[in-house]
Amino acid sequence: MKLRLLLWGLGWLLRRTFRRDQAFREQLTTPLNFAVMAERENIARTYQMNTQAATSEKGLQAQPDLILRFPDAHMAYKTLTSADRNAFMRAIQEKQVVIEGDHRELFRLQKLMAHLKV
Repeated sequence: MKLRLLLWGLGWLLRRTFRRDQAFREQLTTPLNFAVMAERENIARTYQMNTQAATSEKGLQAQPDLILRFPDAHMAYKTLTSADRNAFMRAIQEKQVVIEGDHRELFRLQKLMAHLKV
């Protein structure tokens, strides 16, 4: 349940940042579609961002450019909410997170996430 709420909140933050932050919108010259999922609990959310809007939908929609695949909801929540800035990269190195799709999009996503303000 905590992961579902976290992923919904991420969609809300992306929409708010899109409306308020000009620099965020300027970085979306090409669309970015990504998904976050926890396989064991079958939890997924897909995010679509382009020059017109930022949206999110429950589940794995179409074929996103990038999928962040976690083994379970606990690992996903722990990694995504960690205060340690290197937790995500360490999880990738330890194969606790599988990145599917174009890895360059991951770096682009990280630049966009820097604009989010909680």
